[in-house]
Amino acid sequence: MAPMHPIPVFAINLKKRPERKAHTIAEFTGRDEFQLQVVEAIEETNGRMGLWKTIRQVVSHMKAMDMAYGIICEDDHYFTDDYSTALLLDTIQQCQLLQADALLGGVSWFQGFVPVTENLCWTERFTGLQFCVVFHKFFDQILDAVFSERDAADLKFWELSEKIFLLHPFISKQKEFGYSDTTERNNEAGVVTRHFDRISAEIASIASISAYYQDIVKTQPSGRQPSFELPVLTIAALSATAAMEEYPAYIRNLNTIGAAAPLSALHQYIQQAVQLELDFFIIARERFSLLTTSELAYLMTNIRGAMEDGADCLCIGCDDFGQSFPITSHRFWVSSFSRSSLLVIFPSFYPTMLQIAENITPENLDYLLSKQTIYKMLLAPMSPGKEDRKGAARIQVIQRAYDQLVVFKEKISHR
Repeated sequence: MAPMHPIPVFAINLKKRPERKAHTIAEFTGRDEFQLQVVEAIEETNGRMGLWKTIRQVVSHMKAMDMAYGIICEDDHYFTDDYSTALLLDTIQQCQLLQADALLGGVSWFQGFVPVTENLCWTERFTGLQFCVVFHKFFDQILDAVFSERDAADLKFWELSEKIFLLHPFISKQKEFGYSDTTERNNEAGVVTRHFDRISAEIASIASISAYYQDIVKTQPSGRQPSFELPVLTIAALSATAAMEEYPAYIRNLNTIGAAAPLSALHQYIQQAVQLELDFFIIARERFSLLTTSELAYLMTNIRGAMEDGADCLCIGCDDFGQSFPITSHRFWVSSFSRSSLLVIFPSFYPTMLQIAENITPENLDYLLSKQTIYKMLLAPMSPGKEDRKGAARIQVIQRAYDQLVVFKEKISHR
């Protein structure tokens, strides 16, 4: 199925790289759905700067021609076996409905995953611009962007936009030429192929986990006042004064492990939590903040929801996290997390905690827990104003994408 009008493709190629130009022409030969134009790249000592200047030149042309969209293509792009004209055209149409800024055919790295359809997801961050559909609404942002000597074109795209989408399985990957004109670390033979193969497998794995959670009936925070207490074990280095302060009535203080306490105490207290047959317990790195009634209800309801969704642990507040996707607008699956404020541990994870407790320190706690289970969740900040950490800022970006996609799916379902 070919479009009524061929899709304009602008393939960027340095004049000194005729072998790449020949490769690009061969890739598009016989594909009537495209109208290929090879664009001579602006050459700079800093290859990244030359690429960006060329992209701006292409976008300026697309804007002058009032194009709805066009494809910016690098000269190492090749089509995978998953490419089809129908898939690309359908996905472009979906992206137009989503008011997307860009659609990626494949990436060498990414962070953040929100599924839209079987073959389309939103992504937070990425590397790889070898095949990118750029939509009209993104033109001015690209043309107005400030680009420094240290910037890279793909990183600049996700810095500028929260509306970038990705096709998967990938329809585009990068061919190995044994060198790179823009990324020095890609000069090693085989490194580009390894990047794409690893990320392809990672996306397939995350998509599978996401599908698992989509099949679970999820409980949204109801605002209902919970009726049970919070059993808290504090392992942060607290001063004697702080340790003796009165806890709020809803806190059941299991114990406080100060800086001078032996690490074996942690194993003892985890055993205690297991022997008490608690529904959960919380490991706190720092003084447990006083919560408002609504914050307490939010926390309790999400603890209940995470337990029902089969979580082993729920992280609340962290410096950063790895791959992620939303389970609800408040709870997120994450591949890893670092420097958590609070960790809710559920009974399904008690046996594992007992096995690794003797190896846990306050410094390696998150790393060890992240390695031991795939059933990890992260709760969005209870009060955004109280969180200024990197992890909280990233969660807010993913939340906005998730909320917009929920609205989009509702519109589509009523068409």
